[in-house]
Formats: sequence, structure tokens, C-alpha cells
Amino acid sequence: MNGLFGILRFDGQEVDKQLLEKARFSSPNWEPDHQGSYIDDCFGVVTTERYITKQCEHAPMPFHHKESNHIAAGNMFLTDREKLELKLSASPELADIELIMMAYLKWGEKCVDYLSGKFFFVIWNSSEKKLFMAVDQVGNNGGLYAYKAGKYFLFGNTMEPFRYFCGHLTKNFNIFEHFALDTFPPKDETCYHEVKRLKNAHQIKIKNSNLTLKKYWNLKHSKKQYYCKSKEEYYKIFRSLFTKAIKDGLRTNHPILSEMSGGLDSSAVACIAAPLLAEQGKILYAYTAMPLGLNGESQNPGSKYHEMPLVQEILNQHSNFKHFQYFSNPSSDIFELFKSLWPMLDAPIRNVFNIDWCLNAPITSSKNNNTRVTLNGLMGNYTISHYGYSLRSKLSHLKENLKILRNPIKWYETSYFEIKFLYWNKKRKNIIWKAHHNRSRRKELLDLINNNSPLLQNHLDLYSGSENFCPSLDLNILLYCYHSPEWLFHGRRKSLKESTSYIKETRSLIRNSLIGSVPQSVLENTFFGEQAADWYLQYDQHRKPWHQKLNVCLNQHPKFKSLYDIKALEKIYDENIKTSKNNESISSILIQAMSNTFYYNKI
Repeated sequence: MNGLFGILRFDGQEVDKQLLEKARFSSPNWEPDHQGSYIDDCFGVVTTERYITKQCEHAPMPFHHKESNHIAAGNMFLTDREKLELKLSASPELADIELIMMAYLKWGEKCVDYLSGKFFFVIWNSSEKKLFMAVDQVGNNGGLYAYKAGKYFLFGNTMEPFRYFCGHLTKNFNIFEHFALDTFPPKDETCYHEVKRLKNAHQIKIKNSNLTLKKYWNLKHSKKQYYCKSKEEYYKIFRSLFTKAIKDGLRTNHPILSEMSGGLDSSAVACIAAPLLAEQGKILYAYTAMPLGLNGESQNPGSKYHEMPLVQEILNQHSNFKHFQYFSNPSSDIFELFKSLWPMLDAPIRNVFNIDWCLNAPITSSKNNNTRVTLNGLMGNYTISHYGYSLRSKLSHLKENLKILRNPIKWYETSYFEIKFLYWNKKRKNIIWKAHHNRSRRKELLDLINNNSPLLQNHLDLYSGSENFCPSLDLNILLYCYHSPEWLFHGRRKSLKESTSYIKETRSLIRNSLIGSVPQSVLENTFFGEQAADWYLQYDQHRKPWHQKLNVCLNQHPKFKSLYDIKALEKIYDENIKTSKNNESISSILIQAMSNTFYYNKI
């Protein structure tokens, strides 16, 4: 894990050492294992590392390959290393950055074709004054950059240093419009026009101060790798790929934490990881985020406040778990926590109250148990546990498409909140149309990769000191899921006798593939677990100051007055003074508006 920032000057000036040092990353939650810097006249980079794997110690960053006079730095956690080591005739003791350097020296810019896992890296050829930068195929580890012709090229993985070096930055309101509409902006955009995200599967080359941006991989054009004659063959391949992906995530000499909600995805990850660690005589720390004072079925049909009974069945299945429950503190102010996060971020935070357990549970475990990797199944719904689309569901989506086409505003307001809280224009109508029409499993997977950036997760990792690892976003898993037939995800399970016909027919890949590895009760569970169900306790304590701050921000920044219907926001607040429990208009409209405007005001 590495927080980094660097600069390449084109104007003949030397790098300002003191200013570059000011850009160095630090976190209040962990002490660095190594801090490094490299300055070579027009090029400079600073790094702050927390060693996740034993190999990291072999090559602290910035890594200087003296024979070729190349310097490299990045934030990476490579997978499928065995294949890469074989192609390079490299020792397994080498650090990820060393393997990347060897790959670049051997294959040049095509080195990315041989890499998989999470990576964002920069390589500087000091002799020829050339720079190469790349991010992984999925965008698991994101990067930011700013380019000003004839002046400079800046790169890093947190936003704050760009404010020191860019001078004047212009806020990009398109980001905030998309946030209000609950859609994702173009993936290369950030909260500032001058700072860009390096999109997934993209690379940058700089020579003679000229920048070239290139896409090196496309899931849509990838080749199908598996041709099976039966479902069981598909299940067997999936089990092998899934186990390998999880095994790659265990490549650390520190204890490991696993998020375990009781849902299909996180349970599947934990159930595969536990026996793999048991073979090494190691324990698996696990946590479940629990709501205060809430049990059983929630008022949302088909949902429960938590799924701790299912978690307990998993714990009973393996003896090497050490489990703890995480409870949020109702008196804490989530937006106070965000104050220390906002300078790092390039966009507002969406799922506000989920950040509490996503961030604080790993921090707690890291401090108490020295865990440095957190396993999760956060993106499983898009890959391994997708519901699939039957003919019936496809016809239903076609019907929805017609509604969106006729009146996107009416469709949005009736489908989501049944309340008018936004002002509409042609641009916002088009955003809704592009985001929601023509849904399919493969299109949703492409949208996840091409539009939804995990850069926020990178920032949470750096802040907490724990590397989040989601096996469902493994490159081999993605390829498998994208090219697999629809019927693999949508097939009837006769054992689900109590459930509806719809539930019987969905998420069949993971339900069928992991029989024997995951408790049957988990595989057959048809309820959904609520996330941060006790959010209202914190809202009830802080709503007055939050509401006051929202009004201040709305008045200070007139652009939001053309986006939000302020009277509608006031009505939501006024009508929910007494109780806000499970009130979606509060959690999904008012709180989101607060997160949007507070972040805009902060930057």
C-alpha cells in the first residue's frame, strides 16, 4: 500500500523539494513502514508505504533500477504472480514493483498485457526523459493526473497534493449533478476540471512534453476462454477460479480480516478463505456490522435488520475464525469523520452511513490485531452473484425502457422516491436515460468497469491502512462471468421451496457452485440484509446542525439552487421531526444532498 505523488516539469525549472515534501501522504491511523523520495532535476516523487506483503520489504519505493536508470513508484497488489514470474524467470521473493519494472524493461508499454490484480504505477526513464503510467484493467487501483502543456505533469492517488501544485482549480459541477441523480459521471472526471482520473485499462506516455493517452484493454472485445458442455463443468471452473482469486488475496505475512454480513458474497469469500488459512495454521479475523437494538424482519419487505444467525452457522463450520461485531456510535457525527477524508477524495461520498463500518471496522481490527488485508464481496452482485435475466425480466426491462423514453423525469421520481426534489433540464433527462435504459447483465458489468470508479475504496484503504481485496473483481472472474451464458445465472433451484418463483431462479451460479463449501442455509436464504439500519439514531442526534449547515451551503453556492428544490428538502425535514426510522426520503434524498453540498463547500 502506497500513497504517492509526483511531478514532471517541462518548463526547465527544478522540482521544489520543500513543496514536494508537503505533498507527502500521511494517515492518522497507521505509521509508515517506509517513506521515500526521488528527485532528478525535472522529475520528483514522494511515497509513503505500508507493507502488505513480505515481498514489499525487498524493494522500498521509489524503486531505482540502477542498471537501466529507471525509477518506479506505484500502489499495487498483483495477482496471478506465478504466471508473471515464470515468463520473467523471476524469483517469488521479488516485490510487485520489481516484477513490474522487469516486465516494462522486457515488453515496454505492452507490459500491462501480462499484469493482473490491482495496480497504478509510474515509471520514469531518467536517461531518455520518458514517462510511462498505467492503471489496471478494472481500475481497482485508481490514479489521478493533471497535465499542462509546456508546464508540468502531475500524478498521484489522492487529491490534496494537486491543490498545492495546480494553483487555481475550477470546480466541475457535472460531478455534483450526477451525484444528485444517483448516477456516475464520465470516469475520467473529478471534482476539478483540471485534474483527471486515469481510467481503467488506460496508459499514459510522455515524451518531449507530449502526452499520449491510450486504452490497452477492453472487456467487450476480450476472448471467451471456457467452452463447457454442462452446468457442472461451468461450476467446476468457477470454483477453481474463485478459490484461486481468494488465495491470491491471502498473500500477506500479516493477519487477515474478512467482512462477513451473512449475505451470499461475503459469506462465500469467508467460507473459502477460512480453510485455506487453516491449512497454514492461521486464523481468519471476521467482523459483522450490526445495528443497535434492531432484530428480525425489517419494515422493508423481504429484508432483515441483520443476518447474524447465518453468520453464526459459518462460524460453527470453521474453528479458525476470530469474530467480532461492529456497532456504530449514535453520538458520533459521520460528517466530522468526513472532514479528514474529504481532502483525499475526488468526489462526494454516496453511501454515507455505510462508510462508518466500511472504514472503522478495518481500522479497529488493524489496531487490535495488525490485520492489513480485508476480504470482501462488495461487487459480487455484478459478477459472481448476479441475478441474471430471464425472458420475463428482459420483457420487464423493455417495458421500463419505454417508460423512460416517454418521460424520464416521471419514471425517475415514481421509481425512486415518489417525491419531486430536483429541478430538471435537458441534460439531466439525458443523464437518466443513458444510465437506466437498455439494461442487461453484460452491460451492467461493462458499466461497472467503465463508469463506476473504485477510487473511493482506494482512499479508504490508504486512510485505514488495510488493503481491501474483492475476489469478485478478479480479472479471471470478470472474464468468466462476462462470457458465460445467461442461463448459468438464472436457473431454478428446487430446494428453495419457501421462496418466490423469482428468487428460485436467480443468483444460481454462486448458489449451485459452492454447495458443500457454504452452509446450505446461506445458499438458500432469500432475505436481504439491511445495511446501516440504525443510521437514524445518528441522524436524530445531529439533524439540527446538519440541517443548518445544509441551508448555509445552499445559500453560499447558488448552483445548487438550480439543482435541488429547496422547498422540497425543507418539507422532507419538517415532516420527519419526530421519527426518521427507515425513512428513505431522509436517507436517500436529504442525507445525500448534505453529502453533496458539504463536500462542495469543503473543497
